[in-house]
Amino acid sequence: MIKLSGVDALVRIKALKPATPVAMMTAYWTETAADDARQKGAFDYLPKPFDFDHLKQTIQNAVACRQPNHYAV
Repeated sequence: MIKLSGVDALVRIKALKPATPVAMMTAYWTETAADDARQKGAFDYLPKPFDFDHLKQTIQNAVACRQPNHYAV
């Protein structure tokens, strides 16, 4: 099995399907890592333990962004 970091997986996903929203979750959150993930195309970057309301809102925003003529707020 190939061992990939989350950011490596993000880069591969975005290379294959650029429009796919990807939310990253991590136990080791840093502002630098979050900025790096966002620059590489992460839709959001959630630190663990994450708040389920924040996760739900992130998913709703990601789905809304994929709908024609709809934008996340």
